[in-house]
Amino acid sequence: MVRSRLRENLQKIPGAKRLVFTSSNGDTLARFAAADAMALSATPIAVLEGGTAAWAAAGLPFEKGLERATGPTDDMMWKALDRPPAEREAAIRDYLTWEVDLVDATYSDPDFGFRRFD
Repeated sequence: MVRSRLRENLQKIPGAKRLVFTSSNGDTLARFAAADAMALSATPIAVLEGGTAAWAAAGLPFEKGLERATGPTDDMMWKALDRPPAEREAAIRDYLTWEVDLVDATYSDPDFGFRRFD
């Protein structure tokens, strides 16, 4: 979840016995979010030691899908092939347009320090 939405997202978690926060390496981001959550919730809060990477290394299972998401997914970038079939072609075309336009955008950027080859 997005930390700035923590208050509203915590309200959508039904009666948990404990909330465990994690991040890719279990480091700073999870600890900051856990500290924020402690101020917002009476539920016991923990941080997963070693983070999601340690969980994966231990061979433990992951839940997949968004069925239990507590907030919008507008902070996530979906790969074109991960989108619903009806949206894939448009997403692929949008991405390719962005790639081509990126080259043109470098011409108007005064901070662009690479040599250009036409």
